[in-house]
Amino acid sequence: MAGRKLDLAKEATKTTLALLREKDSFGVLAFNTTFEWAVKIAEVQNKDEMRKAVDGIWGTGNTSIYPAMQEAYRQLRTMPGDNRHIILLSDGQTPRDNFQALASDMLKDKITISTVALTAVSDRELLENIANWGGGRAYYVDNPQGIPEIFREDTELAAGRRP
Repeated sequence: MAGRKLDLAKEATKTTLALLREKDSFGVLAFNTTFEWAVKIAEVQNKDEMRKAVDGIWGTGNTSIYPAMQEAYRQLRTMPGDNRHIILLSDGQTPRDNFQALASDMLKDKITISTVALTAVSDRELLENIANWGGGRAYYVDNPQGIPEIFREDTELAAGRRP
């Protein structure tokens, strides 16, 4: 992901951050063929610092979702709380793996996953399945302009702030 799509994904991520309270936790795991914590999961104490870290994300490479999901699971399952949620955004195709088992394990540990398939190039069927297996919602957006609103809606739903 690069260019305007990446810019809008960053804006969407910062929109999510703006909705969170100081006692909420927030993290951003950027991925391509590898993954990196752009923002390590932490309580939302310094939103300016977190926003700057989000702005520093840059896009390269292909898409490899499974290792990033595994890493998110490793980190989130040790976090306290009953409301742990992931928003997975992808605009590409990823190698096949046992996503169903991983998403199901996450759900058993009370970690839900919503997915956003960005443009027709994304693996829409897989992303929809991950959301279903992970107890979340699946979104498709053909125009990247819609990403921030989807992130806002999903964050409000996951946090119980929207009916």
